[in-house]
Amino acid sequence: MLKKFNKKIELPMFKLKKLSLPKLNIKKVKAINGGIVAIDAYSKRVYNFADNTIGKGSLNFYDRKNFYISYLYSKDLLIGSVEIARGISDEDLKDAIEVSAYDELALDSSIDYIIKYIEVVVANNENRIFNVFAIPVYKLLEIFEDIGSIKHIDFLAPSVLLYSALYKKEYLERGKIDCFVHFDYEDAYITIYNDGEYVYSKSLTHSLKKINEEFAKLLTQHIDEKDFFNILQIHGLMTTDSVVQKNLMKIFGDVFGYINDVLQFAKRSNNIAQVDNFYISSKIGEIKGLVEFATNYTNLEAKKLEFKISKNSSEIAPDPISEIMIAFAKEYIDNKDDRFNFSIFQKEPEFFSRPSGKLIKVIAASLLLSLAYPVYQMSEVYMFEKEYEDLKFENNSLTRRVENMKKALNELLKKKKDIEKKLKIKEDELAFRTKLLHQIYNKKVNYAMKAKVLNDLFAKLDKHHTKVERVENKDREIILTVRSKQDKFITELMKELATNKKYRVSTDLIIKDKNTSEYKSAIKVGLYGSF
Repeated sequence: MLKKFNKKIELPMFKLKKLSLPKLNIKKVKAINGGIVAIDAYSKRVYNFADNTIGKGSLNFYDRKNFYISYLYSKDLLIGSVEIARGISDEDLKDAIEVSAYDELALDSSIDYIIKYIEVVVANNENRIFNVFAIPVYKLLEIFEDIGSIKHIDFLAPSVLLYSALYKKEYLERGKIDCFVHFDYEDAYITIYNDGEYVYSKSLTHSLKKINEEFAKLLTQHIDEKDFFNILQIHGLMTTDSVVQKNLMKIFGDVFGYINDVLQFAKRSNNIAQVDNFYISSKIGEIKGLVEFATNYTNLEAKKLEFKISKNSSEIAPDPISEIMIAFAKEYIDNKDDRFNFSIFQKEPEFFSRPSGKLIKVIAASLLLSLAYPVYQMSEVYMFEKEYEDLKFENNSLTRRVENMKKALNELLKKKKDIEKKLKIKEDELAFRTKLLHQIYNKKVNYAMKAKVLNDLFAKLDKHHTKVERVENKDREIILTVRSKQDKFITELMKELATNKKYRVSTDLIIKDKNTSEYKSAIKVGLYGSF
């Protein structure tokens, strides 16, 4: 059971739905003595990495010496960007970004969030721009509520931010615009990197599970997830079954049509001239024919995301995200950077790194030196206590600042809601007055002009020995139900009306009334211009 460091948290008892996973022939590798453990909390998959070897692990084994890493679905995060004035000091920057994030991402002030941010390098801009990522604390607790014996997560990253490790570890070259599309079991996304740095991301609705559901609807029959994933892996869009191929192309056509729209928006909003590399990956590995389909549909040269993380990667065939997590963990161990570490389940420091442990070390050292250095002993204790009091004071000060910021935020949100209510009232009033003016105009102008048009039409009807049975008025169209002793009179009437540039004339048919021996027709007269 995970526990959050430095804060007691009651874990809600949620049960995650188990996914049907394709069987893999994977040998187990026990990660010990400082190995890396990559955990997928959604599918319950675990991979261990040690001595340049990767293997399947288990949620039922935990060793404090290992480095544990996991990831978050893109759809579980609230992602946006905020602008902060350059005059804001570094000391106040975090508070300013969090306040702006509450407004920009429409966060609920009554809920605790983990908020992380990355600055976007923009030249000649009066404000600083930051990409912001937020997730409610309760959501983290739900996701990691059931991960067996695992007690800690050292690093927890959004899936869209993991790719930076591929550049730092030189699996991918910098200096290009790279686009990644990934299909997970219950998530899918597109993310863009420029010169190895995150630029933009967007969640997609078509996860592997969603694609399976749509395929079943088109096929009008249920198909097991495992069987469907096998179809994608073995045959995919290259299948010889015309019905299966047609349905898959329909679904992926919708997917990449949306991806095209997202790409166009991202390119415009981030001043991207072109995408150099377009990588496709999925949780189940390669989907046959998808790379070729994506290339034809997007006019970009799509390719599989391939890299070798260990000497036995080709034998084990782990999913791409697990391999990327291992690469990310290796980079983090070499160069610690917690800017977007969302973990609230990190290990507690070793005993002698904690304040209580430090105190015991000081006391022990003091006892050893007490006979020779009594004054030194007292000064050490005094300095430690002073440091502790200073830190306690700073903590209380920061806590008060946070509370003040939250109160200010609540006041701003309240004022915003009041302004929005007043604005809605004014908008409704404006709409009412606009509608009223249109109605007045119609009565004073349009009705008189319509009467003039009808007078003209009645004169022509009389000229061609035709009588009116009924008149229907529909905005810019008048329907005349007419009758005449001869059908040619109606025909001649329509010809004359057709020569008039003010009218558009049509009729479905001219019929003979058996009871009266007269001909009848419903003539539609469309009116050009306004009246």
